Amino acid sequence: MDFLRKIDEKLMKIEECIVAVLLFVMTIAIFVAVVERFVIQLGLTWVEEFARYLSVWAAFVGAGLAVKKGAHIGIKAFVQILPKRAQRIDTLAVDIVGILFSVIVTWIGGGFIFKLSDAGTVSPALGVPITWAYAAVPFGCALMAVHYLIKFLVGLSDLISGRGETKTEAV
Repeated sequence: MDFLRKIDEKLMKIEECIVAVLLFVMTIAIFVAVVERFVIQLGLTWVEEFARYLSVWAAFVGAGLAVKKGAHIGIKAFVQILPKRAQRIDTLAVDIVGILFSVIVTWIGGGFIFKLSDAGTVSPALGVPITWAYAAVPFGCALMAVHYLIKFLVGLSDLISGRGETKTEAV
């Protein structure tokens, strides 16, 4: 399972870079919009839409990172009172639900993207295909599904092999 861990780490690094670039470009765009509005007073309407789309992309790519880093909301009070083995089984169950949710949203989102593409809808201010903005949802959920799947497979392997458990818990 070490190769899965390595893939997960590489994917995380790529996602971190993507999110950093998106947030940097968004910050620059918003700064330009503020300077433009209050100093030059031209009224660049496309900048707000551009920044909004960058924000959406950063959020959905960041959702995959949140799965990798265990940052999604969870209820840990109940789980912490369980024995270690039960905690691992609970984590695997949560991973399965995460995989299912992510795959379903990716599938539905992808279908929606194809419908939008067929309709030829464009964004109001930028004039680019609106599918570019909406594609963040299936893309981000696909990343989440990959991270959940890797997390599940590694966790299942660890549970089966008894890795990380003390001898009294494994018996």
